[in-house]
Amino acid sequence: MHMIGHPFYRRILMLAPVCTIFFAFFLAACGDNGESAGTYPATIVEGRAAVEDMLKQTGASSISLAFVADNRIVWSEAFGFADLESGTLSTPETMYGIGSVSKMIAAIAVMILVDRNEISLDMPVCNYVPSFQMLSPEYCQVTVRMLLNHSSGFPGSDLRNSFTATPYPDYARQLLDTLSEERLKHAPGFINTYCNDGFSMIENLIESVTGKSYVRFVHDEILAPLEMTRSRYSLEAFPAGSFARTYTGEAADPQAFVNLYAAGGLYSTPSDMSKVLLMFLNSGYSGGTPILSGSAMEEMAKDQTEGTFNPVPSGNESFGLGWDSVSQPGMKTAGVKAWAKGGDTPTYGSAFIVLPDEKMGVFVSGASNFSSGNAAAIGERILLRALVEKARINDFPVPLPEIPKPSRIPTPQDLASITGHYAKNNNIMRIDANEDGSLTIRLFVGTAWMPYLDDLQMRDDGWFSTDDLPLMEFGTISADGRTYLVLRDAYGNRHYQDDTLFMQKIGPLEEPLSTAWSDRLHKSWLLVNGNPESLLPTNTEQRLSFFQPDGLEGLVAVDTYEGFSIVDPSGSDGIGAMMLLMPQGGRDLNDAFIVPRGGEEWVRFGSFLYRPKESVPSLSAPAETILIGGEGYSEWRSIQSDGSAVSVTVESNGVWKLFNPDIEWMSNRKGSDTVILPATRGSYFLKCYGSPGESIKVSIASAE
Repeated sequence: MHMIGHPFYRRILMLAPVCTIFFAFFLAACGDNGESAGTYPATIVEGRAAVEDMLKQTGASSISLAFVADNRIVWSEAFGFADLESGTLSTPETMYGIGSVSKMIAAIAVMILVDRNEISLDMPVCNYVPSFQMLSPEYCQVTVRMLLNHSSGFPGSDLRNSFTATPYPDYARQLLDTLSEERLKHAPGFINTYCNDGFSMIENLIESVTGKSYVRFVHDEILAPLEMTRSRYSLEAFPAGSFARTYTGEAADPQAFVNLYAAGGLYSTPSDMSKVLLMFLNSGYSGGTPILSGSAMEEMAKDQTEGTFNPVPSGNESFGLGWDSVSQPGMKTAGVKAWAKGGDTPTYGSAFIVLPDEKMGVFVSGASNFSSGNAAAIGERILLRALVEKARINDFPVPLPEIPKPSRIPTPQDLASITGHYAKNNNIMRIDANEDGSLTIRLFVGTAWMPYLDDLQMRDDGWFSTDDLPLMEFGTISADGRTYLVLRDAYGNRHYQDDTLFMQKIGPLEEPLSTAWSDRLHKSWLLVNGNPESLLPTNTEQRLSFFQPDGLEGLVAVDTYEGFSIVDPSGSDGIGAMMLLMPQGGRDLNDAFIVPRGGEEWVRFGSFLYRPKESVPSLSAPAETILIGGEGYSEWRSIQSDGSAVSVTVESNGVWKLFNPDIEWMSNRKGSDTVILPATRGSYFLKCYGSPGESIKVSIASAE
């Protein structure tokens, strides 16, 4: 079996690996910050072992958690360092970015207003937010409920200005502008497809209904009543030592300002999040203070995917209102009801799990190369051991055996049903049949199909898997006139499998690309409206290109920092249209709009705007004053090198970047500075950021 990478698990972003040499220090640094063990000593032993295992597996810089039961915090403890340089240990009072667990706070905020009859779940959003509009006329059918259960049909995630090294408080208003230029990807309410933009719209909803900013409303109505004094949104820099630093390799990352507050922006602590757990376990009350009504909590816990297009129900995504799952499969396998929410940012991962009937819950958060899946695996072990310890279940579930099932020879019909091309939001895949009846999976990488998995055998139950990864199984299903690839895999503590409608089968179109689209293939466009303080890969990966993968004639693959997105350009020379209709694999889609500008073709993909590389002006020698236009778009210049070293001096108050001839990032500078380009022939590229009307002086000279 040959395997490169692993694009299959749901994460907001790919995370850079963290060096595991720190692990020896973690165990020495693990202070016992626990509450009284009470009657759960085995649970605490299990939890500590789970954390130790995960530290070894991931190299996370710290992990912190809280376990609640019997109407109290039974155990809270932190492991690792909040700050490696200063030697500051993490504690249960150390803040972590909780990512999409923030959506639970947003859902609570909405349900508070539902309890007060100020919002109706099934009222159109446009009734409350008059400035909300989209290109699709059906946008006014989007209801408040659809924002909370991921069925609005919004494209997915407006990532521009979302994760930055400085605050960007206008993100929610930006979203309204972005949506006004976008189409719905499906009819409102048709599919539940994970959608950050739906929750970001809640910020506009709360402000429109209450007259308060979202952050102020959450503070007044949730954080203050629950006495969550260590929870906050990143409106300003946090005090040193108050939050868990994250690391890329051995280098400390800057504090991440997560500007999509409702969708993923809260920083909190296990001690504070335990108060939200206890509120859910006490019928919406915190002490004697009511936060939510019983009917609101009941509504939040209903499976919202029932009755929608959902041919392969997924336990991990049986969405409630805010919840990822109202039937968490790791607990359901043990016969226990659980509600769960996971959250990821580029550098943090968290899990929030409630067992409403057992009056137990857990919150786990970690930093650096740590995901919500890692957090959920720890949480599952803690809760399962607690259930055994309290005699709620008889035995602790063991991981499924990694033993291949018996194989059989597939029929030609078996092979025909699964071979072909597939796509999800940021991957394009091809499944080929080999002479011996096995399968090879290839991913479209660069401009070619690269092997990902090979020697997948058909098993006696009709699924395909390799001998090395027997729990990762593939099959197909047809629904609503489309064929989908189904992924069945083990999750959490790996004592259960869950199914995901993973990819949609696609094929070549009858008509070839138009001349206009054919002319765009293999050309490049360069980002002009990115944030210079972005912490996303757009900070260094700034190119968009169009390709037509072999075997998919008539379709176009849009290549950006997120991967390859398939679009259908057959309906217009001006739009490459979103074309996937599916739950899990259909999140975060975008149309590719061709934007005529000054006699050129620019490209808008999501809210990112790109200019053509081929028309970037050459920098005038020996010096040029560059003016930032009225829209504040970045200015690009090419710098020609004949093979001798070139000195580039920039006089600026802002950020500027240099890229090599292949648009690969070379250098990042702020303010006035000089950089020496290598003695290599070609066209280098300079990108200058600035405010509208700002002048930037650039001079070049021989460095030899």
